[in-house]
Parts: sequence; structure tokens; C-alpha cells
Amino acid sequence: MKYEVLSNFATIIVMTDKKVTEGKSKSSTKKILRSKKKSADKGMSLEVFDGIYLKLETVLQKLSKKGSKLTRSDLDLLTENLKEKPRQGLIFKKNSIVSMVSILDDMFSSILRHYYSQNHQKLSVESKSISFAELDEITKIEDAKNHILTKEIDQILLNEGVKNRFQILQKEMGIRLPKNQDHIKEINKLIKTRNLVVHNSCKADKEYVSNYGEGKIKIGDQLRFTNKNLEDSLALILFMGGYILQLCQLKHKSRQIESRDFILNDVIHLLVKKNNFAYLREIYDLSKNIKLNDSNKKVIVINYCIGQVKQGKKKKHILEILNKEDWSDISPEVKLCLLALKEEHKEFYTLLKKMIKDGIIGKLEILDWEIFTLYSKKPEFRDVVKNIIK
Repeated sequence: MKYEVLSNFATIIVMTDKKVTEGKSKSSTKKILRSKKKSADKGMSLEVFDGIYLKLETVLQKLSKKGSKLTRSDLDLLTENLKEKPRQGLIFKKNSIVSMVSILDDMFSSILRHYYSQNHQKLSVESKSISFAELDEITKIEDAKNHILTKEIDQILLNEGVKNRFQILQKEMGIRLPKNQDHIKEINKLIKTRNLVVHNSCKADKEYVSNYGEGKIKIGDQLRFTNKNLEDSLALILFMGGYILQLCQLKHKSRQIESRDFILNDVIHLLVKKNNFAYLREIYDLSKNIKLNDSNKKVIVINYCIGQVKQGKKKKHILEILNKEDWSDISPEVKLCLLALKEEHKEFYTLLKKMIKDGIIGKLEILDWEIFTLYSKKPEFRDVVKNIIK
């Protein structure tokens, strides 16, 4: 099975930023645009934000100069673009939803293709048949196999709905999905929203109102997308995608799959980094109920505890979690995190200085490791890392 689809889950969590969609200052928006140009290559329409701020630049410069006067042309330009800004934000949000569902479809397609290529007997009778017209386009046996697999997958993805996809995962493939049924409902809602964006001019229909309206929306109303909606949807896709791929990895082993790291380590790290804590407990519980090597397990525990600290949990609560594990044989990196979580500050700074001196920790680690956010406002920490981050 090909797991390159995983890279999409790392990308999608940064596809939406509230600074962009809220239309903050010109300088902060341009900075965000520069940092997300690669996402545009994935199908996002981030370039729509370039024009609006660049066109206003001259006007804003005039406003900043004492005694400057705006011409009629300047005022027209300012008014026109201020009206345009909300529309551009909506385009971005719509594209985000479409991209999220596309990534979800890509994940299901990869899983199903791998499964049915190994279990031909599970293919439907209809998919196994090939018409004479289709035979004219097939020149090799491999093409015929690929045609049959594609036919089966298209049938599942396009016609049978999300419910059937999850039934295949559970009943045929033996994958244990999260017990929380709200996750499945939210996935269905996201896919339904995507269909309305693409096929119904972003207007609610009877099915949407009945299943997801909660009495707050009527048939024909325009769907509204807040930053919170998008951030929650991104986190849901990241969690559910990582969770399903992880269990597929453990269930259907091969040399390639066994060589991979524990997928949910990346997922929990990104969720903690984005301050989205809704799924941390489920990942933590899963890590305790599957065969997992010690180093991967400890990374999950560390990230889970960082999430607890960021939610305001007290030291006593964190120590209760940490004390369930054996920390006698750990790497310097894990030890540093452990010292931070235990609030053993003197030992933390001693080890941090040594690891910086030894070249184990540099600018990349300081900026990426979420454990350091717990110290980022402390003067002593800033003093220690000031020569690394310039």
C-alpha cells in the first residue's frame, strides 16, 4: 500500500490561517502568503490575496503621510477593494473544504486499492466484468486488473457514500474505527458541505437542513464558514485520516509498512501545535491498546502531556500520567521533555545548554519542538537560545 498520501495530512493542517481569512494587516498577510506558497501548488487559491493588498499599497502609503490628500481615483480603489475582501476570503474557505474532501477521497482510494489488489474475491461481480468496448482499450493484463480495481473504487467513492466506506473498513478489513460516532457524522457533514459548494452554489438543501441544520438554517440559505469551522474540519481530517491509516498499517503488514514510524506521532504533534485538543485522548488511549515499541509510545505520552499543560492542567495531573511509564532508559531528547513537564527547571536548562553545545539542538528544533513553547516567555530560556534564533 502506498502511504505517500500521509504528506497531505501534514500540509492540510496549515492550509487555513485566521490571519488571512479575517483580513488582518497588509504586512502580516503578505508574510502568511509567503509561508504558504507551496500550498497553492496543491490546488489552493491563495494567489487571490496578492492583488488586493498590493493594489492598496500606494493608497495606504499616502494615508500614512501627514497632510497627504487622496484623489477620487484613490478613494474608488480603496472602496472597491474593501468590498472585494470578504469575497476573496469566502473563495479561500470554499477551496479549503473542497481540498479537504479530496484528500479524504485520496486516502480511501489508496486503502481500497491496496485491499482489493490483495483480496480479489471481495470485488463485486459487476466490477469484475469488462465490456467489449473496454477491452478495445486494454492491451495488457495489468491494465485489465487496474481497470477492474478503479471501477470498484469509483463505485464505492462516488455512489455508495461514506457509510459504506466505513463498513468496508470495519466488516471486511477488520479496522476498528473510533468509538465516537460524532466523528463519522462530522465527516458526512463535511462531504455534504463540499457537494453543496461544488454543485449547489453553496446553498443548503433539504438533506443538509434535516441532518445538520439544527434549526438554524433553511433550505436555500447560503452556508456560512467561520475560521472555527475550518480549523475543526482540518483537525478532524488529520485525526481520522491518521487514525485509519495507522490501523491499516498495523493490520496489513508488509516490509514497507513495517519500516514506517508510528503515524499518529505526527498527527498528535500537529494537533498540539495547532492547539486543537479534541482528539488527543483517543490517540493516547489507542497507543496503550496496540503493540507499540517503547520509543514511539513515549513520544505519544510526551505530546499528550504537552497538550494537557497547554490546556491548563496542573502539575499533579501531568505527573500522574508520566508516572505510569518507565523512564529509566531514554534518549537525551526525551529526557529534556520529561524535565520540562516535571518542571525541573534547573536540570532542564543544564541539559538544554549541553545539547545545544553538542549540536543536538539547533534553530530547527527550538522552533519546531512544542515543548519549548512552555518556556518561550521565560527570560532565562530566551537568554539560552538567543544566539541560535536571530
